[in-house]
Amino acid sequence: MKKYKSEGMKKYKIEATLTYGMKFSAWFMALMTGIMLLSVTFIPLLVFYAMQTNDYRMLLAFLLPVLGILAWAYIAFLDRKQNREIKKWLEDAVPLTARATEIGRIENSATHVTRIKVALTFTFDGRRITLRSGEKNNIRENIFYTNIGYDAIFLKYVDRPIQILYSPRYDEAMILKGKKK
Repeated sequence: MKKYKSEGMKKYKIEATLTYGMKFSAWFMALMTGIMLLSVTFIPLLVFYAMQTNDYRMLLAFLLPVLGILAWAYIAFLDRKQNREIKKWLEDAVPLTARATEIGRIENSATHVTRIKVALTFTFDGRRITLRSGEKNNIRENIFYTNIGYDAIFLKYVDRPIQILYSPRYDEAMILKGKKK
């Protein structure tokens, strides 16, 4: 898990953000990079084999490594975007205690994965603030990202006090890695 440091602050392990949901861990990104490197290795081998055996159907197998590379590039792009945003939010972040409340639930019976949408409630500067999960400037769903604001990681934070970092300038909350229940 990547540690973030803000000016005059200690290092924090951010596990999720309300905007993006679960944060990609360092081991996951290393695994994806390894898969991408294997994909790059297999592409020339598959093309060479197909040309040697005159089996051009084998070129269809070429698509799997290409899809692996595209998936890695997309995930790396998302991770980089998220890291830039988090660094920006940390400029004025304040550690607080909040409570998460479930405001929506999606259960997938095929994969047995439950994802929820949460509202974080906390007090800052004498005001009670409630923030909802989901990307603020992406209201419409698209083909890649449906059910905005729903994530499985939020299940572990519901109905208990959690530690967050709140950025008043950007009105964003980052959930810190805490102890397991």
